[in-house]
Amino acid sequence: MDDGRVLEGRGWSSVGDPEAWFGPATSVGYLQPGRIMPVYLAFPRPVPAELRREYGQDDWECISDVLAAFGVPADARWVIEPGGPAVPVVACLPHGGLDFPAGLADTLAVSPEILWSDWLTRELYAFLPELGITAITTTFSRFVADVNRDPSAEQHGGFWTSVVAARMPNGRAVYQRPLTQTEIRHRILLAHTPFHQALDRVIERLLLRFPRVLLLDLHSFGAGLDGDVILGDRRGVTARPAAVRLLVGALATAGLDVRLNQRFAGGWTVRRFAGHEQVDAVQVELNQRRYLDLERRRYPGPPPLGAFDATQRLLRLALADVAAQVISGLGG
Repeated sequence: MDDGRVLEGRGWSSVGDPEAWFGPATSVGYLQPGRIMPVYLAFPRPVPAELRREYGQDDWECISDVLAAFGVPADARWVIEPGGPAVPVVACLPHGGLDFPAGLADTLAVSPEILWSDWLTRELYAFLPELGITAITTTFSRFVADVNRDPSAEQHGGFWTSVVAARMPNGRAVYQRPLTQTEIRHRILLAHTPFHQALDRVIERLLLRFPRVLLLDLHSFGAGLDGDVILGDRRGVTARPAAVRLLVGALATAGLDVRLNQRFAGGWTVRRFAGHEQVDAVQVELNQRRYLDLERRRYPGPPPLGAFDATQRLLRLALADVAAQVISGLGG
């Protein structure tokens, strides 16, 4: 602490030292069902005067400034860097997180454990750094703030349309009461804004080295739809035909049944890049039946694994092919 480093500490209470300063919980960990352990940021003593402030909801937006003041990269918790030389491919993993900050959970009408997720997508695509692909990810549940929704559009309503969903897909209320505008803004600043800031910085950085970037927004679906993978480019709006053909070909060659713009044509993340001259943005929806055993799921628990390892191998094969073709210019 004395050397100015920021440490992540896990604990149930303060250390009783009035000089120590503990920031607001930045995520939660689950030790066992029903027992939530907050994760705090602990800062060195003495705390700089400009950072001595009484905690309030609006302070959440200052977390990145606090981290920067102590030398922690702003994107450290959002970006998974490649393990070797980077390729001009960025992957978003927006809905695999499960964390629901303890300080926000008191308004929930349901247990955080039953909130929907793109189950295990972060684990399924854990190989991305080995391929040189930069990943943007989040540990937060999509019910804190959905990063694939437009924050300037519907704020607090239906699951499919709101940045802070008030209802689950089946219509069940998520909260005991409607959230206030301050609470909604708080959630957006906590979980939505930094995700997209990190995404933009990574793309800008790669465009300094490469003429084009391929953005893959990685999701999964449990609905009873045909196909293993559904690609969405807003029907030709967010990606060039050559980039989509490259993806279709690589996935199909790996043995996956690929569909295009069926039900999932692309959400707000890929729409943000519509018309960008140097970015091809495609939403990639993987059928959960490829890697989970949905028939044996028992609510409220997550689905058990199905052909997880086999599907992961196919995805790795396909995305290695994509990375190799993009870096060689065959996607242009």
